[in-house]
Amino acid sequence: IKTRESKDIGAYSQGGKSAMGYLGEEMILTTSSLGERTQYKIEDNNLHEYKLKYYKVIQTPADIDRGYTQVEIKKLKRNIKEDVLKTLLADTYRPLIENNEVVIKYNGDIIKPIPFPLDNEFKKENFLVDDNIRGWVGRLAAKSGIKGGMRCYKKGRLICDREFFSKYDANYKGTLNYLFGEVHLDNISANTNKTDFDRDSFEWEGAQNKIFSILKSHIDELLGRDIKEPTDEEKERVKNCHPDRPASGG
Repeated sequence: IKTRESKDIGAYSQGGKSAMGYLGEEMILTTSSLGERTQYKIEDNNLHEYKLKYYKVIQTPADIDRGYTQVEIKKLKRNIKEDVLKTLLADTYRPLIENNEVVIKYNGDIIKPIPFPLDNEFKKENFLVDDNIRGWVGRLAAKSGIKGGMRCYKKGRLICDREFFSKYDANYKGTLNYLFGEVHLDNISANTNKTDFDRDSFEWEGAQNKIFSILKSHIDELLGRDIKEPTDEEKERVKNCHPDRPASGG
């Protein structure tokens, strides 16, 4: 069994089974090590039976020796929408995909993230605090359609976004929605469902102070910028494209 540390992305060793139970009622897991021609399989026909279980491991010959893990989930409980799933995968694992560290396919098609709608007239600033904190900060283009703030990753996986590392955020003033970037926080523990970091930890406090010192000049500049309200023509264009959505500024 692999030894886990609190800062590992899989520190709690619970995510896989929890995700299977969220999606369906039964699972078959098949895995084979790199260089071996043997595969191992376990099955669970009731993922929602929470008592301690001992799985029988079925050992059979493998057709290939390149190593793999396959998870089959049956009796699905969720309505999975193709476009939503593909967007979520691309968004969550963007750095790993862009750096060619993983290849994710959906029905044979390779998933690739859509480039961020950045303001190309603003030169984004790359920063490196230490081996565990690195990233970049830039500006979103006007009317980009996405929310501002920093996207925060751990080991290449998105944990949270819309983070300003400051007492000011886009709720304080809309111009802060133009601030945008990515930061990798590999040394900070995430919670069990990987929706946030441990904000009570010493590591988070230290990272917050360091990143705020980098973002401060950007935040100050945007706090001083006036919000440009859309023209009547722009409001009408948005209304025609989305007749059920009220036009708004920002």
